[in-house]
Amino acid sequence: MYFLPITLLVAAQLPAALTAAACGSAEAYAAIDAEAFTVAAVRQPPVNFALPVGLNKTWVDLDLNATVDQAIQTIAEAKDDGVALIAFPELYFPGYPVAINTAYTAEQIAQYVSQSMSIDSAAFRKLVNAFKDQGVYGEFGFSEIADGMIFMAQVLVGPDGTILRHRRKLRPSGVERDIWSDGDMSGLTVTPTPHGRIGLLECWEHFHPTMTFVMQAQAENIHIAAFPYAPDFGVDPAAWESAEVGGAAARAYAVNSGAYVIMPAVGTASIFGNDGSTLSIINATDSPEVNYITATINTTTFSNATYDSDGEQSWAALQQIVAEFPAYIPKVNSTFFAKKTVPIKSII
Repeated sequence: MYFLPITLLVAAQLPAALTAAACGSAEAYAAIDAEAFTVAAVRQPPVNFALPVGLNKTWVDLDLNATVDQAIQTIAEAKDDGVALIAFPELYFPGYPVAINTAYTAEQIAQYVSQSMSIDSAAFRKLVNAFKDQGVYGEFGFSEIADGMIFMAQVLVGPDGTILRHRRKLRPSGVERDIWSDGDMSGLTVTPTPHGRIGLLECWEHFHPTMTFVMQAQAENIHIAAFPYAPDFGVDPAAWESAEVGGAAARAYAVNSGAYVIMPAVGTASIFGNDGSTLSIINATDSPEVNYITATINTTTFSNATYDSDGEQSWAALQQIVAEFPAYIPKVNSTFFAKKTVPIKSII
């Protein structure tokens, strides 16, 4: 595996352990080496994913159960490599339907909906149990089916199988808004763990200050920036889906937040230090047998601060933004910010 050690330089330490109510079984967390905490960013394609990454816009019938089985093998492989936290890309289960950026039919969307996963399904529990069985943290993106809709969901799982965070992408991007429904602000919450304060966002959320500001104000130590896919650097199928654009967003997030950023993406994946340095990176077409990249950090040096009142992402900074907002821009509501729901029956 691709492996690069790094020592974090932050002043205060986290408490030795959190309460069981906060993070489940203390034994599972204590078994992880906090001084050599290895993180992994998955870049392995889901089963049936259209290749080459970013260039093939053909519709494919993605397979949830086959991808779950593949992921379970990858999680076990990662544990054997000493990984303590493994992060999967956005909508990895069953996979991102790249054809929606060109054309799709109602029948094709119906097939995709049939491969979406509910949080009380056997497939979901099977996947969560895989992290528990290996005693590792896990993060994954999935198309969640609930209440007659689908959502772009993201979950953080503890090494004992506890669901530490379940969120839905607040505002799906572009054509995604015609298929997946909006999440809500409750998902913009950082999760404290014995190995740092961990935050999650997906893809284009990293370009919206209304989302990044809220997360960065909560003083993350580790941030998972899940992107769906990225082609090789230098390949530009569309500027917005290039590795350069996604990687720049993740790297800038690391600099702005002071958090270590894990960017899983099918194809080109990256891991950045809290100063924006490259800890590990791989091109989409390089070493296809490599399922993930890794970096190792010392989490015992993380600060346990939950906010910084003097920070650039602080309440005072927000108040300044409100007070000094350009007068010529009308302070009115807009239809864009009305919560959008997309009933499944309307898209299939």
